[in-house]
Amino acid sequence: MIGIRLGSPGFSRWILFSRVLTFGVLLSSGFGAFAAGSPAEPHSMAVESITLPKVIKRGVPKYPHRPLTKEEEGWVFLSFFVDTDGKPYEIDVSDASGSPGFQTAAILALKRTRFEPATYNGKKIDHEYRMQYTFEIMGKDNLFRDSFKRRFYEVVEAISRKEKNKAENELEVLQGLRKTLHEDAMYWTAKYYFDQSWGSISDQLLSIGRALGHDKSRRYMNTKLHQQLLWAKLNLQLQERKYVSALNTLDRFEDLDGVEEALRQQAAKYKRAIEDLKSSAKIISVEGTIAQNNQWRHELIRNRFSVVDVEGNINEFDLICQRNRLRFKYEPELDYTFDGASGTCGVSVRGDPGTTFTLIQL
Repeated sequence: MIGIRLGSPGFSRWILFSRVLTFGVLLSSGFGAFAAGSPAEPHSMAVESITLPKVIKRGVPKYPHRPLTKEEEGWVFLSFFVDTDGKPYEIDVSDASGSPGFQTAAILALKRTRFEPATYNGKKIDHEYRMQYTFEIMGKDNLFRDSFKRRFYEVVEAISRKEKNKAENELEVLQGLRKTLHEDAMYWTAKYYFDQSWGSISDQLLSIGRALGHDKSRRYMNTKLHQQLLWAKLNLQLQERKYVSALNTLDRFEDLDGVEEALRQQAAKYKRAIEDLKSSAKIISVEGTIAQNNQWRHELIRNRFSVVDVEGNINEFDLICQRNRLRFKYEPELDYTFDGASGTCGVSVRGDPGTTFTLIQL
C-alpha cells in the first residue's frame, strides 16, 4: 500500500508585536527616522483578529514511478505564501529527503491545492504557510535492512575511535544505502554524531533537524533516541541564540510521552527564560559570517535590529516574514525596525563570503 501523508496547518505560527498594520521597514538614526514604502498609522492588533489560511481543496501528489519501483521513501517541506484568492505562490523547498522526484510531485500537488485565505479583522490578506508531504510505502515489513544496520554500526564505531577518514567513507556508503524513511533518519543521526566530532554547530543543527524531521506527528526512531536528539537540538539552538526555533522545539518536547519530570521542568524554565528575554530591554547579539552562498540567515525574536562591527562587505538584507518579504540595501549605523503585523520574521544578510559582523536585536 502506498501512503502519502500531507502536512497539517499546525506549521503556521503567528507572533504579534502590535505595531503597524502595513508592511514596512523603519530605518532609524540619531537624527530621526523614515519608512521604506508608504508609512501607515499605528494600529493595535489582537491575536484573535487574525485567521490563518485553511486548506479547502487538497491536491494529492502522485508517488513518482522511479522511487516507487525502488521502494524509496522521502519527504518534502514546503514554505510559501497564500494570496487573497487562496492560491499558493513563492513556493520554496525549505528541506527535503529522498529522490528529487518527490520535490516535483509535492510542488505540483501544492499548486493544485486551494486555501481559504487568511484574514485580518475580516479582510483577506496574504500570509505565509508551510506544509510537509511524506512519501511512504505503508505496511512494509523491513524498516531497517541488515546491510544498512551493519554499515550504520561501522560508522558509529569509526566515530567513537576518532577515525575521521574511515567514518567519512562509511558515511558516504551509508548515504547511498538508505531507502526507507527510518533509514534516512538514522543516516542523519550518524551524520550528527560525525558533526559532533568534526563539524560546526550549523552542521550539527542541519543533521539533527533532518534526523528528527519537521512533522512532529511522525517518528522514525525509538522514543529514547528521539527524546535525546530533540534535547540536543534545543541546546544547539540556544547556543546559536536561535530563540524562535528553540520555542518550536520546546513545543515539540512538551508533547513527548515518558519524559522525566526534572527534564520537563528544565524545559519549562528554558521557555520562560526565552519569553522573558523577548520582552526585556536586554540587547541580544549574535556573531555572523556570510557563507559561500553569499548569505547568512537568522531568526528575529524582536522587531528592531542593527548590524555592527562589519569586517568585509554587506550589500543588502532580505526580511522574510510570515506575511510579506522585503529586500533593502544595507546602510551602516542605522537601526532597522519592522512592523509587528508582519508576524515572525527572519533576516538574510547578503554580501561577500567570509564577511563577519554582529547582529544586535534591540
